[in-house]
Parts: sequence; structure tokens; C-alpha cells
Amino acid sequence: MTEMLATPLFEGGFSVGQGLAGAGMGLSAISSIAGGNQAAAADSANAQIEKQKAQAALATSEAQATQVQQQTNQKMGEIAADYGASGVEMKGSPLNVMMSNAIQGQLSKQLTLYQGSVNANYDQNQAQLDQNKAAQDQSSGWLKGGTTLLTGFGALGYNNYKAPTGTSVMTKLKNLF
Repeated sequence: MTEMLATPLFEGGFSVGQGLAGAGMGLSAISSIAGGNQAAAADSANAQIEKQKAQAALATSEAQATQVQQQTNQKMGEIAADYGASGVEMKGSPLNVMMSNAIQGQLSKQLTLYQGSVNANYDQNQAQLDQNKAAQDQSSGWLKGGTTLLTGFGALGYNNYKAPTGTSVMTKLKNLF
């Protein structure tokens, strides 16, 4: 059985064992390429999720900013009503209090929008990293597959032209040319 695997199928050809090894290399190369493609697909899906998270972060911060603005307006109305009910004129200190509340409300609104923007930028950056990783994974799969084939065919070629015992490799190579 071992002789059959080692005997070339035709003069100068490969043996059954070498053919099986070549088939194994081919399958290994295909597996590397498929693995790279699958990893790339997963990374692309993660990038899409990150982009959706970025959109959600912006939408959430805009909704929260609107809520902050409404709360500020409501508070300003309550303060104005309280001043009006107590007969205080809207000048001097009462006006300063109203302005201070309006400024604080505007700052809260802007901070909420800024935090949403920061979160969205983080998610967008993560999406870009995932897209880059997808491209790298795909390239890596192809490179691994190619390396497997080159290494395997190199080994098969070396084994096919390996010098018999007692003959140097250089002598065998000289005889080829």
C-alpha cells in the first residue's frame, strides 16, 4: 500500500500520495479564503450595527435636548408667574435670575447635544475600524490560502525531485538541465 502511494502514476509525474497532499492543500487554501470571507462579513455586519448606534445616539441626544429645552421653558414660565403673582417687576435681580435660568437651560441643551455627538463619533469610528478589519480579514484569507498553496507545491516539487540516496541534490538538478 505504501509503495502504491509513493509510486508515480506516470513517468515524471506525481504519486497518489502527492496527489492527495495536493488536494489537501487545495482544501486548506479554500478553507483559509472562506474563513477570511466569513470574518470579513462579520466585521461588515458589526460596522453596520455601529453606524446604526451612531444614528441612534444623535437622535437620542436631540430628543433629550428638546426635553431639556421644554423643561427650561416650563421653569422660566413658573418663575415669571411667581414673580407676577407677587407683584415683582421684571427688572434688576428678578431679570438676572430669569437670564441665569435661560443660560443654564441653553448650556444643558448644548451639553446634551455635544454628548450625543461624541457618542455618535465614537460609534462611527468603531464602524470604520470594523470596515478596515473586514478588508484586512478578507486579504488575510487570500494570503493564507496562497501561502498554503505555494508552500505545499514547493514541498511537493522538492519531494518529487528529491535525489535518491547517495546522489546529491546538486547532481540531480544538473541532470535536469
